[in-house]
Amino acid sequence: MTTGRKLILLAALGSAALLAGAHVFQALGYAPCKLCLWQRGPHWAAVAIGLLARAAAGPAQNLLAVSGHQDKAAMILFATLIINGGLGLTFIPRFGIQGAAMATSAAFAFEALATIVLTRRYFPAAPGRAASWSKP
Repeated sequence: MTTGRKLILLAALGSAALLAGAHVFQALGYAPCKLCLWQRGPHWAAVAIGLLARAAAGPAQNLLAVSGHQDKAAMILFATLIINGGLGLTFIPRFGIQGAAMATSAAFAFEALATIVLTRRYFPAAPGRAASWSKP
């Protein structure tokens, strides 16, 4: 993964953490001011850009499935389902459709991170990385 892509993902994760913190405080009963609500827009944009950068990393889930690690790929998808359901039950009553979006985004972020970690573990020269023989 290139340094630029790492920085994009780091910015997306930072923005996701800030948004999660803001929504947790809102769930605890602290009403956000108008400016706080307005400032969430750029963070949602950063999260969207991060998801696009993750999508550009390639079909890591398929690589796991066709290489004999389909059981691990299935476990990641099952954990993603559980996370999405649990967060949905928590966020939807409080935030409505935005809660559903938050739950789904968090579950997709988990799926992406877990898939990339496992792919890097099983395939050191996975897509997005230069093979060791190609370095000068």
